[in-house]
Amino acid sequence: MPVYGSNGVVGYHNKSLVDGPGIIVGRKGSVGEVVWSDNDFWPIDTAYFVNNKGNSNLKWMYYLLKSLQLSRLDSSTGVPGLNRNDVYQLSVLEPPGPEQSKIAEVLSTCDEAIEQTEAVIAKYERIKQGLMQDLLTKGIDENGNIRSEKTHKFKNSPLGRIPVEWDVTSFEGLAYINPRLRKRPDKNTEVT
Repeated sequence: MPVYGSNGVVGYHNKSLVDGPGIIVGRKGSVGEVVWSDNDFWPIDTAYFVNNKGNSNLKWMYYLLKSLQLSRLDSSTGVPGLNRNDVYQLSVLEPPGPEQSKIAEVLSTCDEAIEQTEAVIAKYERIKQGLMQDLLTKGIDENGNIRSEKTHKFKNSPLGRIPVEWDVTSFEGLAYINPRLRKRPDKNTEVT
């Protein structure tokens, strides 16, 4: 079962303290961070968990808590901290149950789309990283293909095997890195 601290999962345990699904709220450290758990879980002392007192839709309540920007209620002077009594004093709008369910459904659909998009972005970032490695160490041939030692000639260099057409030089031999200007030049100033 996941163990939750103030900003999410901090470990796992073979037992749970709270039956899921549930809401975890950061109490110390990551004040007001709101996390959803589909599963049973164990919150540690840096987090609160939410008990539903009525018939409110729990997922709607999760989105409501996220929208309240609880971090602004930080009441500490040293380590950031959230006092639940400060949260209790907040006034909120409560739509009827069926509307809560529809709101939660719409927002959950948005979250799923965001997660899927982020997964695709992460995948393409990994692909890009691999391509950068190949392109900057092997290059592209005249047909637009990445060179390989099976199809092209390579030679030894201080940096490893490189295409025979390439040379090794210092970055200083390629470019000059200008120091940051102290003030922004006007349009008529020549920058050297």
